[in-house]
Amino acid sequence: MNFGGFVPLSTVDWRGRAVCTVFLRGCPVRCHYCQNMAILSGTDEREVGEVLDMIRDSTLLATGVVFSGGEATMQKDALIALARGVREMGLGVCIQTNGVFPATIRALLAERLLDKVALDIKTRWNHYKNLFGKDVGDQVRESLQVCTQAYQDGVLPEFEVVVTTFRGCEDDIPYIAREAAGVDLVLQQGIIPGVAPLSTRELAGIADRLGRTVKIRSREDGEIIYEGRRILRGASIDVSSIEQTWESR
Repeated sequence: MNFGGFVPLSTVDWRGRAVCTVFLRGCPVRCHYCQNMAILSGTDEREVGEVLDMIRDSTLLATGVVFSGGEATMQKDALIALARGVREMGLGVCIQTNGVFPATIRALLAERLLDKVALDIKTRWNHYKNLFGKDVGDQVRESLQVCTQAYQDGVLPEFEVVVTTFRGCEDDIPYIAREAAGVDLVLQQGIIPGVAPLSTRELAGIADRLGRTVKIRSREDGEIIYEGRRILRGASIDVSSIEQTWESR
């Protein structure tokens, strides 16, 4: 496999679990805001067994493994082999993916190797080519359909669509929310130099217009579950201060 990195213990990559995170190097798209830009290209070849040993050494505390990138599903055979090995250890398996390789997701689901998928949808289907110079919208839409069906059938226990949200790009969110009806939707604060990020309050204002429960993730407030001006659950957030701010609007 083309190895991108390893975090032996994380409490933020899979909410509610202590996990280790494996990064697979390489990605077919180039998001200008990617936090893992250093592993989008380059080569660091490792044996799958070596990475499984890293995971095994972390199992005293970890209850699952998150595969991220880069784009983990780009390395289909390696990812399947890793997921099989993790399953044999009795650990949960999550992938964070941009959805460009639906065949990999299908193969993992066919063997029931996935407990969670976090699918990052960037924009409307017909805008992908303008955004990346690659017409991959149909592939991402197929990944959404595959995961939604698996989630509804009980094959995939957890599934969420993540929308990294930037100031000035809010118009895509209602479109994506409609496409992702029936599954968890995450509005994630986007961070890029020179542009003020949307605050939790502003993200909540967007959520108010969607008419559905969403998760909101921001650096200042962590993750909250938000439903129509009501915070249902907050992780590291002072709920009272936000409610007071909204009441004064």
